[in-house]
Amino acid sequence: DYLLNPLGMQRGFQEQVEENEDLTAIVNPTNGYRFLAFNHARAPMSDPAFRDALTALINKEFVTENLLQGVAFPLYVILPEGNTKWYNEEVAAELAEAGYAGLEDNERRQIAIDLLTEAGYSWETEPAIAEDGTFTAGSGLIDPDGNPVEQMELVAPTASYDPLRATFSNYISGVAQEMGIPIVTIPTDFNKIVADVFALEEDNTYTSDFDMFILGYSLGNAAFPTFHCSFFCTAPRGD
Repeated sequence: DYLLNPLGMQRGFQEQVEENEDLTAIVNPTNGYRFLAFNHARAPMSDPAFRDALTALINKEFVTENLLQGVAFPLYVILPEGNTKWYNEEVAAELAEAGYAGLEDNERRQIAIDLLTEAGYSWETEPAIAEDGTFTAGSGLIDPDGNPVEQMELVAPTASYDPLRATFSNYISGVAQEMGIPIVTIPTDFNKIVADVFALEEDNTYTSDFDMFILGYSLGNAAFPTFHCSFFCTAPRGD
């Protein structure tokens, strides 16, 4: 009578169910999110201007609607829509606008160029947008101290584990490289990512030297969103 799948149905299978008059597909909004994390202890990830520029480049609407064919949706707040008791649609819309939602690719590129330039970055070959809208890719990003920005690794689950995060990571490295930002995607076993990223010394300091990673987070207790502390706190709980 019922088939419950917390991971959701594949797009093609869901369409088959919806087209069958004898079946009904009920899709619930998720109570979690997938996220891109930066290692703030390492440059240039430690620079807010760099993080903002990369944020501007990432067209979430294009990825979710075109590449992922609607099986995911863009999110600009950490409180997911599935938590209807706490989710504020008006505030979420304001934060989405602040997060560059709805902008075209060239608008995003120009914002990223401006943010990086104002922060003191330069390029061996600077990316440029012509009056007719033609975009010329850049190369060789140089940090504010005049040093070439070395290759950075974006660690994400493999396509066999989660095609959504794998697709997003490849997209992010692609738009970054167009801007001369040397980010490469490293498909990695999920358990290895978790073990490496959250490895702790005896004094509870993190030991991993990652640059960026993509993981997911789900709220354990839907009645009260206590996950903010567990998601953001770096000190042991209770301190």
